[in-house]
Amino acid sequence: MGWFRGNPIARSVEVDRTQWFQIVRRRVSILLLLTRRTLGERFSRSRFAGLVSVFEPLGMILMFTLLHSLVPGPPPFGSSGLLFFASGVMPFYLFFHLSSRIRNIDNYRPFPGATRIDHVVARAIGEVFTKFTIFFAFVIITSFFDPAVNFPVNPFICMAAMASMATLGCAIGLVNATIVSMFSSWVYIYALIGRIPLFLSGIPFVQDRAPVYIRDLIASTPFSHLITWFRSGYYVGYPTKTMDLPFALSICAIALFIGILIDDNTREYRSTD
Repeated sequence: MGWFRGNPIARSVEVDRTQWFQIVRRRVSILLLLTRRTLGERFSRSRFAGLVSVFEPLGMILMFTLLHSLVPGPPPFGSSGLLFFASGVMPFYLFFHLSSRIRNIDNYRPFPGATRIDHVVARAIGEVFTKFTIFFAFVIITSFFDPAVNFPVNPFICMAAMASMATLGCAIGLVNATIVSMFSSWVYIYALIGRIPLFLSGIPFVQDRAPVYIRDLIASTPFSHLITWFRSGYYVGYPTKTMDLPFALSICAIALFIGILIDDNTREYRSTD
């Protein structure tokens, strides 16, 4: 079944409002059940993989914090270096973990009434929930040691930035699914190259205040703009002069379109062995 072919919503253009409500309610119910199953399987099937998904980003946050502590001076922005780096690491790892997990879409266990897109959206919802939980746990814990730490000034901006990062992760994940089906070693190659953008996304910097040559480099990727967008929803007065949101969102939309197109047109030729 394709992304659009056979979709119950696409077949129901002329139904009345009651039927539309029933269709939407059923899709939401399926998504919630799929998301619950996804979160449960992550830790029950492979506890090591589940722990890595939590502790790897935590380790990167501590690494950036430790490296910054070696240089005298205040955090790049705000009162807590730990939270500043967490506000960059968690959105990036949302992208990376989704792009790594969506590649297994051909092997997902079937679910009654669920379409392919339901499985992808459920993974995205589960990953966003996990990353938000870890991030706000950081906020709560850090607030005990630093009373100046506040909650986001605009949580809706934070959620929009995370949703955009999740969209990009799903798009790359669909492309990875096609590549892996034809070249299984890509799993290990992507595990290495997929982390490279971590160091090109401006996590240790305020993009507006970075040296010009660094700013030009990180601004060439959508990651730095989405991280800046997330931070602008968390901090009061966070600099956004060089943030190019239309560029970042365009990349996300184009990548998702290409990912769906590739997945939809190559699935019948792919092997799931």
